[in-house]
Order: sequence, then structure tokens, then C-alpha cells
Amino acid sequence: MTTLSEANIVARVLLNVLDPSAEQLHACTKKWPVGHRPRRASAGSRMARRPVNVVIVRRISASAISVSWSDACLGKSTEQIWSRGFADGAAVCALTGRCIGRGDPVFRPHAGETRVPVSRELTILATTVAQRPDLPLADT
Repeated sequence: MTTLSEANIVARVLLNVLDPSAEQLHACTKKWPVGHRPRRASAGSRMARRPVNVVIVRRISASAISVSWSDACLGKSTEQIWSRGFADGAAVCALTGRCIGRGDPVFRPHAGETRVPVSRELTILATTVAQRPDLPLADT
């Protein structure tokens, strides 16, 4: 096989991918030491962090509300359906910042059977929603 010129780098890379040398194969199987791994957020840091913007759009029923939220890390969702339930553990209200204890009535993103929303950690105290009589009730 003839040596390719420097200008033809695309062809060289393609040939290396299609027909790698023994040295390249060995480099791929070698276990490289793991460097810096990103730290996982602890439960405490998840509780302390709140989204940048949370707005209750409307009350759908006594057990469901429509929420729009945005966060630099999680993204954004417009008119996401949140269902009423009870807090699984300690958390912070995404709307007011108040502490939520285990068993407190809360609203959280509705999770389907096959889909878990990225905002699953967010909760809103149900008492906060009850204190807002100005929320429009959805047409039924």
C-alpha cells in the first residue's frame, strides 16, 4: 500500500477506521485509568437547588395543575401536568422554597408508565396551590 499525502487526511482516517493496525486495536482494548468523574448530586444538594422559574398556569382539577418551568440544567417545559400526591421524603417547594416533609401533600410532575420526566424531583406544596384562589380553573 502506498503512503498517502498529508493533504488527504480524510482518506487516511477512513482507511484507519475500516482497517485498523494491530497497534490501534491494542490501544482500543487497553484499560485507561479513569480520570475525573463528575460528582453526582447528593440528596441534600438536590433539595437545596430550585428551578429558576416556576409558574402555575392553571388548576385542571382538585388533583391536577398545569405548570410551566425552566431551569438551566433541566431545560424547560410548558404546561406540564402535575398530579397531587404525598412527598416521599424531605424536599423543598419549587415555588416558594418552603421545606416539605415526608408525607406532606404535594403536586409533582405526572409520570406515565413508560416515561419519567426530568423534573421528577420537583415538588410544589399543595397548601401553596390552595392559597391561590386566583388560579383559573380549566374548562371541562
